[in-house]
Amino acid sequence: MLFKNQQLITIKEAKEKFKTDPDYFYAGFENTDQVIIHQGDLALDNLELDFDNEELHSGLIVNGNLTVKNTIVNYDMDSGPLLLVIGNLKTASLIGGGSSICIKGDLNVENTLFGHYNHGFIAVKGNTTTKILISETHDFQLKGTIKADTIISINADLENPDFTREDINKIFVKDVLEIEDNEDDNFIDSAALIDYIISDKKYLIIKDNKE
Repeated sequence: MLFKNQQLITIKEAKEKFKTDPDYFYAGFENTDQVIIHQGDLALDNLELDFDNEELHSGLIVNGNLTVKNTIVNYDMDSGPLLLVIGNLKTASLIGGGSSICIKGDLNVENTLFGHYNHGFIAVKGNTTTKILISETHDFQLKGTIKADTIISINADLENPDFTREDINKIFVKDVLEIEDNEDDNFIDSAALIDYIISDKKYLIIKDNKE
């Protein structure tokens, strides 16, 4: 047992009990696949959203608030267990890849909110607060207000970004970039950036979003 107040339900049962926006939140899973549902608030040190973490089965539904002391990370850019939080989510950093992540309340991320590649999404019905918001072609569906010190939109559609694809060479340390012969072709090394975020290492070379 991974959590004290957990039970297993099928995707079919989850669909009937927990309606989501977007309605394709459960896409890619069979009705017979099982997810963990945790009743009440849940506090964790870390949460890895990858199928290597077999204890999660096909995902985690928290029928309450979720607090993760350190990092929620989905390494796999193509897939991953789903995460549905009925209440608020608070964490140090949140990294989304191929997983479907839906927060019905507010999202509060102390450091970095990073989405990499376009096979998954992060949907927040409430307000979103973070220090740094980065989308690298990721689908962010942020319905409430967005409060971020720095917004970086790389081949994505985040509104009012401070920096875009054209700025990556001047704002990121080189260790988190894939270096090409032509500097203009450089792009984000997602794995390296994730390591920096998890290790709480400085990956930006800007003092604030006005530079």
